[in-house]
Amino acid sequence: MSEKEYLQSVAIASEWMRAYYEKDEPLASDEEYDALIRRLREFESANPSLVSANSPTQKVAPNIQSEFSKLKHSAKMWSMEDIFSEAELIAWAKRCEKTSSQNSAPNSLFSELESQNSALNSNDDTFFVEPKFDGASLNLTYENGELVSGATRGDGEVGEDITQNVRVIASIPQHINYKERIEIRGEIVILKADFDELNQKRAASGQSLFANPRNAASGSLRQLDTSITKERNLKFYPWGVGENSLKFKKHSEIMDFVRNLGFLKDDFVRVCGSLDEVIAAYKGLLSQRESKAMMMDGMVVRLNNLEKCAQLGYTVKFPRFMAAFKFPALEKTTTLLGVNLQVGRSGVITPVAVLEAVVIEGVTVRSATLHNFDEIARLDAKIGDKVSIIRSGDVIPRFHGGDIMAWIDLIGDITINWDFWLHDELTFWYIPAIMMLYTISPFYMMLIQRHPMYRWLPLISVIWCVMVQWVIPIHQAVGHLEIFWSRVPIFLLGINFGSMVKNRHTIDGQAVWMLAAIWILTFGTCLYLEQIRHGHFPLFVERMLYIPFTITTIMLLNRVFRRLPDKVNMVFRFVGAVSLEAYLIHSHFVLCYIERMHIGYWPTFLLTALITMPLAWLLHKGIEKVKG
Repeated sequence: MSEKEYLQSVAIASEWMRAYYEKDEPLASDEEYDALIRRLREFESANPSLVSANSPTQKVAPNIQSEFSKLKHSAKMWSMEDIFSEAELIAWAKRCEKTSSQNSAPNSLFSELESQNSALNSNDDTFFVEPKFDGASLNLTYENGELVSGATRGDGEVGEDITQNVRVIASIPQHINYKERIEIRGEIVILKADFDELNQKRAASGQSLFANPRNAASGSLRQLDTSITKERNLKFYPWGVGENSLKFKKHSEIMDFVRNLGFLKDDFVRVCGSLDEVIAAYKGLLSQRESKAMMMDGMVVRLNNLEKCAQLGYTVKFPRFMAAFKFPALEKTTTLLGVNLQVGRSGVITPVAVLEAVVIEGVTVRSATLHNFDEIARLDAKIGDKVSIIRSGDVIPRFHGGDIMAWIDLIGDITINWDFWLHDELTFWYIPAIMMLYTISPFYMMLIQRHPMYRWLPLISVIWCVMVQWVIPIHQAVGHLEIFWSRVPIFLLGINFGSMVKNRHTIDGQAVWMLAAIWILTFGTCLYLEQIRHGHFPLFVERMLYIPFTITTIMLLNRVFRRLPDKVNMVFRFVGAVSLEAYLIHSHFVLCYIERMHIGYWPTFLLTALITMPLAWLLHKGIEKVKG
């Protein structure tokens, strides 16, 4: 990069930074912005005399122009260094050790590095880690136990005074049981479900859409009408303190104290003694990315010992003692190839962007809704433009009734959920899918009994699944039903087994070792892909592995169940009998309400099961009575 190219990149990055922080309308994806910042830092590291004062690397955030008055923070709010790999994590930890040894006594900050992947083992609480929520930073000031002000981060030293908006956010205590002056800092987030509902309402009213939950949270904070802020159902999660007179020696102790004052606490907070534990925590948090109620873009890693944090100090932009270990991007940049028109509910025509294929978290994205024609005009979208694509939560279908087409649409959804077949709406997708499969099952059963050669049809259906996923013309035509096609081979194999049971066919007992080997290989591979390679492979690959895994599991369990007492098997028969009803009930009628309680994974699981199973039994009995 030449000096001229560097200055041009500085100007572009500054424009992107201002659009992100000031207007809540990002001009580039997080991936693009991070890549540009890294190129700037590489140039600046090699050419320190040419560093521009206007470079975003030298600022926490721009000086925001707004209609809100300014409010100075008592203690500066910092940004964080971003790291993107295990190697960068180790390099950051080594810098911590080196800097600390320069600024303190000869005693090393950490013990000697034992290996490239197992480092910095000083004690059992070296590192403090927690989720990095994708929201807007907020600084709250309390005096004599009362909330006196709330401000955005701004440029780190001066933010926007949004006290009136802060007072209407339910998750922020107006009073705390602590009389000293203290600044409590954290992240304002909007839940995925609330974000989807908000954009649906804005699309229906012809308003511009929020690009992502972070922009929705920031935009909700900076409303001149406090009633709008109140209705957005924002959540505040603390992650630190500014000015304070606390005497704790560890950051974990500070956060326990703050959260016990009445603030929300996420169930994923860890104290780690080594980088191995940090990496394991990162992988564990990454695996929860889809299930979390709010968006996360990484994990915060920091030293837990406050004295050592003070020794390390700060750079121009961020603390040396903490970093953001970023997740793989959910937002990618691609090219707009065209626009198709789709007839949806109420006969409304919705424009759909046709995109150059891009893989996000193992999902190949080739299209995205543009919601309405006003949105196209607002975006000034043209064929060939570069566009940012972000994965969000599922869109729950709504019925906007009134005309004849709306009623037809409603009947179609009630009977066969045709919006699943036509538009890939996944709510209760299993119902029309299993209806279709059960419709063809008698014919397939007769076919394989008369012509056993057709038992190979499941293999053909696997080949079809591969074609749907990767042959572009086929994918464009029926690729939106990939979730259905990948279940067909398992269903057909089930009918094959049913035919074998009907004809009393048995499998040689020696085959159990082959079945066990297949089970171990498929289970181990699925586990590895999900835990280690999550986000780096198409989800379709794992779905194909489910086929031999499911078959061998059933056959091995059959050998187990035949040896169990009948009373034990009665429990399994009960669960099996109500499994479909439990599947239909648990997510949309039980789990969605329990998740709002934020009681942690296992309490959520157990409470959901305890409520769902009796309801599933009642539904099962009701269906049996109707059938009878």
